[in-house]
Amino acid sequence: MGKGRRVRGVISGFVCGLGIAVLLQQFAIVPLSTVLVIAVPVGMAIVGLALGWPRGGGAELVPTQQPEPAPVAGEGTAPANS
Repeated sequence: MGKGRRVRGVISGFVCGLGIAVLLQQFAIVPLSTVLVIAVPVGMAIVGLALGWPRGGGAELVPTQQPEPAPVAGEGTAPANS
């Protein structure tokens, strides 16, 4: 599956959680409280951490093939003004 992105997952989960907490308050679904402002971002940060954690069983990385070097002028190439 590749490398995990734990730090990026935590940060984006926290920011997403803050956004959800503000939207819940702005649409008058839940009154703004300390529990809402702390629990939702921390919970979303944990979800982001879990989603960013590397998972095993992924395909192995295959080394890429290096391109051939460009020919040097004068070595088996035709002259430029022929």
